[in-house]
Amino acid sequence: MNGSSSRATFPSGIESLYEPPDTTVDIVFVHGTTAGRDTTWTNQDASEPWPKTLLPSKFPTARILAFGYDAYVDDKQKAVLQGIIHDHSWKLLEELSLFRQNDRTDEKPIIFVCHGLGGLICKQALYTSFSNTKQQCLYSVFCSTRGIAFIDTPLHGDNVASLAEITTQSIGLDKQEDSDIVNNFKCGFKYVLAQNINDFKTMHEVRTARQLPPIKVVCFYAELPVEGFGFVVTRDSATLRGCTSIGIRKDHMDMTKFATMDDSGFIAVCESLGRWINEVDAKGPSADYELLNPARQQYNHFGKGEQKIFGGSCYETNGHQTF
Repeated sequence: MNGSSSRATFPSGIESLYEPPDTTVDIVFVHGTTAGRDTTWTNQDASEPWPKTLLPSKFPTARILAFGYDAYVDDKQKAVLQGIIHDHSWKLLEELSLFRQNDRTDEKPIIFVCHGLGGLICKQALYTSFSNTKQQCLYSVFCSTRGIAFIDTPLHGDNVASLAEITTQSIGLDKQEDSDIVNNFKCGFKYVLAQNINDFKTMHEVRTARQLPPIKVVCFYAELPVEGFGFVVTRDSATLRGCTSIGIRKDHMDMTKFATMDDSGFIAVCESLGRWINEVDAKGPSADYELLNPARQQYNHFGKGEQKIFGGSCYETNGHQTF
């Protein structure tokens, strides 16, 4: 995964994978740094990504979009984690908002599905969006977002050594030749992950103050290590307290590559998406701007929770995390 000789090219920007005649919601897929816009979501035995081949039959009124970016760093002087996240998050926000504005769908609800660092890029895009109230095109993304499925995204914690190593490899750096950059990435991850919980809380407070519905969150974590490497993201780092957390019995690289509709991981992801889409359909797209019952605007909805079993372990959650 390292070295210029293996330099890959990645498609960038927003691609529409499925366009229904009457869209009710946008599902936006955001990949991490270990693969691209198509390869992240494509099984080795398939020629096209499952969001294009499998998902439309499950959610025929959802428009399915995929965002891509080139994760490689050609200038090592620019290999700073915070800068990389900032640049790609701005590109996501700008391109998605313009895409929706151009076809006048900028008030349609949005659900994000994010893998690995794609989740941090998505979170930062939303954080930037809510601060741009004077630019309605950008601000509409924050207002319209109703759910995020994080798939093995590092959300908190300080166990960042393996995360920094595989990230620097995936963007074209070598851990021996570029050891200083790897160490800088470790520091960068510690800073970014330490900020995450505060950022989630701030966005919740902003949505409450502006009378927007909470953003629903579900976290998926890998149950198997990457062969010869270990866990890219630990279960603890990939989950949030009070959040519905679901294990997928694959490693970080393969857990987003579903082959059929019977794949346990596909079923798990679709369960969450389906619940959110049903809520959107029931309330309609204008619900983002309606006054809400204050009882529904809590940071954590505590309760007994449910047990989740999808081809792996199960354990009881403490509610459903929102922000």
